[in-house]
Amino acid sequence: MASINYDFFDIIGELILMKEESKEDEEHVRGLLETLIKCLDENKIVLPIRLLEGILHLNITKLLDYQIKILDGWIEKKNKLIEAMEAEIEASSMEECSCEKKNKLIEAMEACSLED
Repeated sequence: MASINYDFFDIIGELILMKEESKEDEEHVRGLLETLIKCLDENKIVLPIRLLEGILHLNITKLLDYQIKILDGWIEKKNKLIEAMEAEIEASSMEECSCEKKNKLIEAMEACSLED
């Protein structure tokens, strides 16, 4: 995971303060959003909803699209892990796989679904 090069909390704070838009402000907001998106995308960070609510007055469709992309990646990764574990369980017959091993696989699958 890349290190955070920007303090995205400062960027969000500045975006929250941007209420009135002039031509200059629009360019500044666009630059801030690009910087925020880059930081979040590089570090695979999903902002808590309370932070997103603070900048809803801006057109943040692009930011939301990137946040959804990150979440989709997490979901895909978890689904692949679950599929692999299910395949392992199905491939193992009752005689070949001890109950303890199956229980560990089931616990790992449950933990995977409970994690972020």
